[in-house]
Amino acid sequence: IGNSVTSIGDYAFSGCSGLTSVTIPDSVASIGVSAFERCGALRNVYVSQTVCFSTLDNIFPSAYWAITSVEISESVTNIGNYAFEYCSGLTSVTIPDSVTSIGSGAFYECSGLTNVTIPDSVTNIGNSAFYNCSGLTSVTIPDSVTNIGNSAFYNCSGLTSVTIPDSVTSIGDSAFEDCSSLTSVTIPDSVTSIGDSAFSRCGELTSVTFCGDAPVMDYWVFYKVSQTFVARIPSNNSTYEIDSNGRWNGLKVEYYKTPEPTLTIQDGVLKKVELNGASRVGIPDGVMSIANYAFFGQAGLKSVTIPASVTEIGVKAFKGCANLAKVTLPARLATLGQAAFQDCVSLTEMDVPALGDNYFWSSTFEGCTALKRVSLPEGITAIGTSSFANCKALVEVNIPKSVKNIKSFAFFSCERLADVELPAGLVKIEQKAFKNCVSMTAIEIPSGVTSLGKAAFFNSGLVEATVSGNIAKVDDYCFQKCAALKKMTLSEGVKETGASVWANDDALEEVVFPKSLEKLGGYSFFRCPSLATLWNFSSLSNLSSIGEKAFKHCTSLKTLTMPSQVTALPKEMCNYCSSLEGVYGTERVTSIGQSAFSNCPSLKSIAGLDAAALALVKCGREYSK
Repeated sequence: IGNSVTSIGDYAFSGCSGLTSVTIPDSVASIGVSAFERCGALRNVYVSQTVCFSTLDNIFPSAYWAITSVEISESVTNIGNYAFEYCSGLTSVTIPDSVTSIGSGAFYECSGLTNVTIPDSVTNIGNSAFYNCSGLTSVTIPDSVTNIGNSAFYNCSGLTSVTIPDSVTSIGDSAFEDCSSLTSVTIPDSVTSIGDSAFSRCGELTSVTFCGDAPVMDYWVFYKVSQTFVARIPSNNSTYEIDSNGRWNGLKVEYYKTPEPTLTIQDGVLKKVELNGASRVGIPDGVMSIANYAFFGQAGLKSVTIPASVTEIGVKAFKGCANLAKVTLPARLATLGQAAFQDCVSLTEMDVPALGDNYFWSSTFEGCTALKRVSLPEGITAIGTSSFANCKALVEVNIPKSVKNIKSFAFFSCERLADVELPAGLVKIEQKAFKNCVSMTAIEIPSGVTSLGKAAFFNSGLVEATVSGNIAKVDDYCFQKCAALKKMTLSEGVKETGASVWANDDALEEVVFPKSLEKLGGYSFFRCPSLATLWNFSSLSNLSSIGEKAFKHCTSLKTLTMPSQVTALPKEMCNYCSSLEGVYGTERVTSIGQSAFSNCPSLKSIAGLDAAALALVKCGREYSK
């Protein structure tokens, strides 16, 4: 972007799916709403060291930031959701008095941020606003704030002190969880609600003072403090001791009583769970199996402790546990059942241990829309159908060397998944395995792969791709609607391409064909407006069959030379090829289908046809010798 530009407007580059990098000059003072939204291939954003923004709302999703400091202009009233997500180099930010709200995840994982001043104008700090800002050492929350969102300061491990003003009425779930350096906290009498695990695992916390009667809370608010400490309540001159498990003792114990779940266990199998209002479940040692559907649909479940004795988790055991955020799987786990964690929309990461059955079953994490990272074990031989389908936040997953088969829909619509290394021993990629992976710009298909299923990379962000010669057929729709795909190489050995393999690939310019190709499917390059030349198409001595509408709407195609074995041209083959001037190598062609060359106003000659025959063909008539 040139130095004369001072502003980038709303939606300026929205939907530029082929855009991979952008450099923004010092002259730019404002970037509009969603200026770079749906830029699935965007990886590098270079800006000056200090930038003044006027509008903030998830401007650069999934992008790399070079900035170290940010000054927000006075025109901003809202720092939007995930505005500075993953800006790990950001060390300081200036927030003006005009800002009234800090959105969810606004400074999510800004680990370099050391200090921040929140102005008096702010009334709301959203969920996960400063999540994992490990560099923060102190925070002063202004009198204007009434709500501290869930996980707002989660894992701010450097935070030693926090001042909560009288205006705050609620402290969300896990708001200060894992603030391992926090030593003391004073909670004003305005606070009427403290969420689950709000100060859980604050290992250095030794003193809590309530400036009034303590609000209703359960045992887990101070879960896993490192030692017994004292919570003082001046208003009634009471003292409550809290042990390392977060349990309250002393006066009014019943005031803080936590609901207890009911577990039905038979012969070492956890059959059924009734939460009874509880949000956490600790499965007792000795349980060996979690039965099918044991926790199915328990939306109130937030965390579960699974003992080392468990070796089997059944089918849909935790399906639909919408608030389940933390699970540690036992090391001796032999079986992780089908759809075990399907639709657990609060899960953010998972480490899967070695599995005894060496199989990763279907739909295991399907619909886990917040899941960002998964570690899979060596030994598994297949990734099951829809295992990670619709995991829209997934950015990191390893595929073990032992995997031979990636099944249908395995990574369907994993919109943020960019880099995937396929193992050398992979044999099969089934249909729609990576469909709608719009952030995936490159993939190397190993030479051992023999089967590439229908729509395997449909609507992905691929820019360049090579298909192994061991794949005899590139199946239907395999690379259709890959808007950023520019070059496609088919290795020697590929014999057939299915229907619509590259249809609607807007950027496709170059295709390298193998001499082994025998059949080109129908609609192969339908609506590929950038395809101008088929470099080695004429030398394909084994190609004898071309499907209908193969080049329809290829508006940049100027010439086409047919291979020697092709004797029939299908209907609508080059219909609407508006730039097509000449067709060669057609002396042996004995039939031309209906509308094969209709709507080709630039067409001047077809080898082997006289002027009268050419005129008939251009009018859409069938032709035969």
